[in-house]
Amino acid sequence: MGINFSPNYGYGWPGSYPAPTPTPMSNPVMPQIIHSEVIRVSGIAGASAYQMNANSEALLLDSTQPVIWFKTTDGAGYPTLTGYKPMTQEEMNALVTAPVKQIESVSEDNSKVILERLDKLERMIEHVSAATISSTEPKYAKSADNGSKQDKRNDRNV
Repeated sequence: MGINFSPNYGYGWPGSYPAPTPTPMSNPVMPQIIHSEVIRVSGIAGASAYQMNANSEALLLDSTQPVIWFKTTDGAGYPTLTGYKPMTQEEMNALVTAPVKQIESVSEDNSKVILERLDKLERMIEHVSAATISSTEPKYAKSADNGSKQDKRNDRNV
């Protein structure tokens, strides 16, 4: 009996199963389900008490006042809570139509004040730099009498 090289027998051995043929639907991609819900809390106490996993965030709708709480947690699970007040339509319209604030020119008096503050900052930096340089002296110094190392921190011989 000879070996059948027919595509019906896969690898050509008698009685073997056919080779699997890849199909485009062999690994179907599942559609992502968007999960949304409105979480209602009662005041800042309810928002603070709302439990969350680490590295999470949630919007919490306050049922006692017109505030939306944004609560996030870091990698260790410590929460941060921020409150936002919804704006009225008039407030939103005012933001959209508000004129752009022009930059005022720097007067001579303002420039003098800025230069004085800059000079003060430069003196502070020089003072800190001088103190840092003087504090970086060697910790051990040779003693003139016996040649041993002396620890300046505790005045003891090593």
